[in-house]
Amino acid sequence: MTMKKSTKRVLLIVAALALLLGIMGAAAVHSLNASLKQVEALEIAHADASHMPDGMYIGECDMGVLFAKVEVTVQDGRIAQIELLEHRHGLGKAAEEIISVVIARQRVDIDAIAGATLSSRVILKAVDNALITAGD
Repeated sequence: MTMKKSTKRVLLIVAALALLLGIMGAAAVHSLNASLKQVEALEIAHADASHMPDGMYIGECDMGVLFAKVEVTVQDGRIAQIELLEHRHGLGKAAEEIISVVIARQRVDIDAIAGATLSSRVILKAVDNALITAGD
């Protein structure tokens, strides 16, 4: 095999790999954008702990890239504690601050943490799901 033929073959393989990586990257970006749009559209039911029985309730919200699992303790009709059991957050670690805000305000219909909006919404929805479970 001459040098020209082997160079062409290598260039062809490199081009094919670059094309394959480009297609895979575009598919990943599309999937990520679809997941993020789902997070933005999350409906939070605004469950109220004031009429819920005392206990510890687990709630989670799984949006693929973002995930939160919480344990909410309801005592005397109040949210006494929220423990973040698991949080897949990408760059949204700052969203974890929202837990103290939920406890202080005793509600989940609050503004997200700036810079961590989507992760905040996932945590809020996990808390909301736990409170919905408590009310059932």
